[in-house]
Amino acid sequence: MENSKNQVNFEEEYSQKPIPQSMRKHWFYAASVYIGMCAVLACSMAGGGLIYGLTLPQAIVAMFLGLVALVALFYIPLGKIGAEQGLNTYLIGECAFGKRGSDIAASFIVTVIPCIAWYGIEVSIATQAMAAVIPMSKMAFNIVTLLFGIIFAIPAMYGILSMAWLNWISLPIMIYIIIFGVGKAIMGTGAGSLWTYSPQQNMGLMWGINMQIGMIAVGCSFVADYTRWIKNKWSDITYSGIVGLFPATSVLTIAGMIMALSATKLGVKEPWNIVEVMMKLGMPAMALVFVFLLQWTTCITSAYS
Repeated sequence: MENSKNQVNFEEEYSQKPIPQSMRKHWFYAASVYIGMCAVLACSMAGGGLIYGLTLPQAIVAMFLGLVALVALFYIPLGKIGAEQGLNTYLIGECAFGKRGSDIAASFIVTVIPCIAWYGIEVSIATQAMAAVIPMSKMAFNIVTLLFGIIFAIPAMYGILSMAWLNWISLPIMIYIIIFGVGKAIMGTGAGSLWTYSPQQNMGLMWGINMQIGMIAVGCSFVADYTRWIKNKWSDITYSGIVGLFPATSVLTIAGMIMALSATKLGVKEPWNIVEVMMKLGMPAMALVFVFLLQWTTCITSAYS
């Protein structure tokens, strides 16, 4: 408890001034926050969405190229600014736009859309997933949504270290659930049918790349909030971007693709609805745990920023 209080005090002290290089952390702390942010239901939903308009090989290539573009064009340039200046997104914005301009830009681009609106959407998705498994009244739904909204914000109150710990604890559980779901999907339809799948209308590779970039682009807009905590080295920023964005996004997106393909053959009309897909594959309780953990690790990023 004492360490948590010290961390909160430390972050409050440096909320309005640069973090000294001597107090910077290992690059994996920033990476672990982004691993948690990318471990989001939207990745599995994006996998189902990509399959809607692409073959499986095309969808995997589109995902990979989209992530390369995100790291090269968003994460590394903005992350370098954060690590170099040691300031958060809001204060960096003041250098470019002035205080009033920064308030306007940050409010709409960083706070309102990704942090407040996205936080509310993610909490609502978690509650909807629970309601799909455990029927509840409208009042109960609102109460559960309120409780989730409070619970999901708690780790962010204790700073970046507690956020990293939550991600480290949650990820092994989520990986197990994903392996379980993908295994059931492959046993149900066979691995061969996954590679021979062809959508009703092929939307093209650029369509898929655009979808992949759009899914995480906003999340990369406030990367300086986290890279300010790591050493000002191009290598550290690059490592944190690659490790933070690629593993969780790739695993969840490809898992979403495979499960969506199998569920489509079982009658699911919306392959991007990962909750419906997982329930169709016969794992409702697992789906509930899966969604809750994914939403929690993502919501803490919005709450912190």
